[in-house]
Amino acid sequence: MPNPFSPTTTGGVAGQFVYTEIDTSGKKEVASLAESRSAKYEAEDQERVNNYTTVLEALDQDALVKIQTINNKKQEIVTIINNVYNTSGGPLVSDIGSVNDSTAAKVVYMAGISTFTYDCTGDEIPICQVGVSGQVFPDILSAWHYPNVETLNITPEFHRQGETDIVVTNSNLGIGVTAYEFGDAAGITGTIGLVTTSNSSLGSYYFYSNLSSVNPGAATSITNIVTEIEILRNQVRNFLTGIATDPIVTGYPIVTGVTTATNKIRSLKSISQVNLWFEKKGQQIPTPTDYPGGLMSLENQNNASIIQNYNS
Repeated sequence: MPNPFSPTTTGGVAGQFVYTEIDTSGKKEVASLAESRSAKYEAEDQERVNNYTTVLEALDQDALVKIQTINNKKQEIVTIINNVYNTSGGPLVSDIGSVNDSTAAKVVYMAGISTFTYDCTGDEIPICQVGVSGQVFPDILSAWHYPNVETLNITPEFHRQGETDIVVTNSNLGIGVTAYEFGDAAGITGTIGLVTTSNSSLGSYYFYSNLSSVNPGAATSITNIVTEIEILRNQVRNFLTGIATDPIVTGYPIVTGVTTATNKIRSLKSISQVNLWFEKKGQQIPTPTDYPGGLMSLENQNNASIIQNYNS
């Protein structure tokens, strides 16, 4: 059927345009399904994503080894402080507000410390001591995860739908744009809750008024282990977010603040995944019957009359 609109009103101009647009553009999109060009681009995009992912898998694996070492050291601390608690009997800090242990704060989830009773004596009316303890959670590697992009789920309308934080493990290496998260109250990305919800506690830490006076050897050991943990944490943190380096990159203009951070690679990988997602999404073209349906709606005598007579 010929275009039913004439450009004598604003509605007629718009109707004529939309009718032509649906008719011609729809036919072009249907025809493009038969072209090998889209398949070629998809294959190139997929290869690009695969290679980015492989590179980041290698880097993630190295980071996870360091994090596992950190957590082994955290477990050593839990063992040491529990041995002290089980053999010394105190005195522990009795008030949360009085806790002043900057070394322990680097490994304990400080937002969750609480009081508890111990060394209770007496049968009818027990008299108990009050102490403060906290949980030691494992350090983790976390990622800002875009499920539709990572899984190439092109059914939803938006590629970022369902985005969330997840823990990076050996089973999902290279995923997302990663941000290091450690198991105390000072998680650097604002997702500290991920530490406590995704991991079981390594055990309790007990806060002493003066651990050095109770067990000097234990105090020294814990201090030394925390120092080792902080060194490893800095390595992981620099691995992800990087430190300032020479801003001159061969073949590129000078850019202030260029770093060696792997998150730079992750960002590029995410862009390549988005490109692949849109490439596949673009091939998910509606069936040809959708286009005739749109034309038939415009050709409908009542619709066409309303549009043609509209003059704004």
